[in-house]
Amino acid sequence: METNILFKRKTCFYIAFGLSIESELELEELTAAKVTPQVIIRVGAVPSRVQNPCEINEFFQASKNEFLMNVDGIGRYYVYGGREIIVEPYANASFEKIKVFILGTAFGALLLQRGIFPLHGSAMKIDDKCILFLGDSGSGKSTISTALRLRGHKLLSDDVIAIHEVEGKYWVYPSYPQQKLTLQSAEHLGVNIASSSKIMINEEREKYYVPVKSLYFNNPVPIGYIVHLVVSDSSTVELIEIKGLKRLGVILNNTYRVQLVKHFGLSESHFKACSSIALGTKVFCLNRPKNGMTVNKQIELVMKEIQKTG
Repeated sequence: METNILFKRKTCFYIAFGLSIESELELEELTAAKVTPQVIIRVGAVPSRVQNPCEINEFFQASKNEFLMNVDGIGRYYVYGGREIIVEPYANASFEKIKVFILGTAFGALLLQRGIFPLHGSAMKIDDKCILFLGDSGSGKSTISTALRLRGHKLLSDDVIAIHEVEGKYWVYPSYPQQKLTLQSAEHLGVNIASSSKIMINEEREKYYVPVKSLYFNNPVPIGYIVHLVVSDSSTVELIEIKGLKRLGVILNNTYRVQLVKHFGLSESHFKACSSIALGTKVFCLNRPKNGMTVNKQIELVMKEIQKTG
């Protein structure tokens, strides 16, 4: 059900992406936590332009410490200094859609402003390591992570993965307990979506936002493996280890909202972080057929590799 923004304003405290948050909007997807906030989310008027912009286009404006985004029919979003997100909703905007852009692009920009590099994918805890599933939209990241969760493994993040550097090592910090599934994937996996919100991704694709009521891990986990999902014309599923500089390319190209990196002046530090992750992590390409549901075979190959390498 679409809810008027005026009925959702209250002071709430959460934790997500390794950051403590104070929000005027009730974001029930997030984990409640009464802590001193590092990030403020509020409703209000946003500026018409950023100062000293290095990029202005029909979708957003950006400078080193500012990000201003317009989403037609939903609202305008202003992200400043890695500390604040201001939302100016349009009249009659769907609250569910307003939240999509807060928890997606706005938070992606905020993480980058703080020097925390987000990746686009799903993150699962398997044993004591985190496995990242990266890839284009529609490649099956949420499907394989949901299937793994249904097998008893724990979710850390779906869609935006926050990577923190801690004493020279890279850790995934949990986002919030929710996964996004297409109707086809939900039906194949036996996931009940009766009470889930439905959001149109584009004119051809819609997804259901499924709360994860169990098997969500709320502590950081070191990166163990990266799997790049690729939809191919092949009739079989293949898992192939990627070596050399191609590992770096996978991480660079799957940075969430990667076009903002240069606008925030982070190109050098981003390259160094991605290089360090690539050097210390096994990276694989998981080719899957574009037709048919092959998630069981995908998991079989991934788990076999994890068991083999320890």
